[in-house]
Amino acid sequence: LDAQMLAQNASPGGAADLLAATLFLDRVSG
Repeated sequence: LDAQMLAQNASPGGAADLLAATLFLDRVSG
């Protein structure tokens, strides 16, 4: 996952926000 994010030049903060949003949506939909 880290390598993929680095390849896409995603900032650590942006990746963390995306991960948090994904986990949030997963809990809401689940």
